[in-house]
Amino acid sequence: VEAQAEMELRGNSLPATTVLPASWSRVEGSRRLEDHGIKVEHVYQVHNKGPSTVSGVNLRLAVPSQLGGRILLYLLELGTEGGMKCTNPPGLNAEQV
Repeated sequence: VEAQAEMELRGNSLPATTVLPASWSRVEGSRRLEDHGIKVEHVYQVHNKGPSTVSGVNLRLAVPSQLGGRILLYLLELGTEGGMKCTNPPGLNAEQV
């Protein structure tokens, strides 16, 4: 017996492009999101295009969290649908923004 399934990963970022003004500077020690930059939402969808069902699928995303030794992205929220589990490594929001 042979089972086959084709998996597809889709991703989107909102907004697709973000540019901070040259005059902008981060407010050290603040927990307010707007003091750390612009909110960017990343949405990833994993689809099983069949024909067989799948279980035990693992998806590992590598996200750049620092740039030049400074924090680039803060993880604010994780959400899943369809009975999936999602975990994140510690330190993606070390400042608790």
